[in-house]
Amino acid sequence: MERGTKRNQLWVPTMDDVTGTGAEACSQVMPMHKKARRKISMEQLQKMQYEVLCCQKKNLELQNKKLVRDMERDDLEKENLRLKNAKLVLEIDCLKQTVSQNENAFLTLQAISDE
Repeated sequence: MERGTKRNQLWVPTMDDVTGTGAEACSQVMPMHKKARRKISMEQLQKMQYEVLCCQKKNLELQNKKLVRDMERDDLEKENLRLKNAKLVLEIDCLKQTVSQNENAFLTLQAISDE
């Protein structure tokens, strides 16, 4: 027979069709267990809800701390860029002074050589 069996013209898959073959095949078939249900009291439910709320609160506090740290980091990066900019402005001023001194020295040498 072809893959599966035919019963009243209805195709029924075989185990290979269900689990696949080669790379798609399952390494093992896990038995299905029926989930056990248990009854819990209203007090237990409220306790669980309280624990969930505590976890959510803690998570929000951690997210808030992370945001505060991110803002502080951004402020420090901004201050760092401001200081780098000020340093570059001072370096430009120093270079301008050096150029001016070199021009003055050149003019002085030119005046001396012309005499």
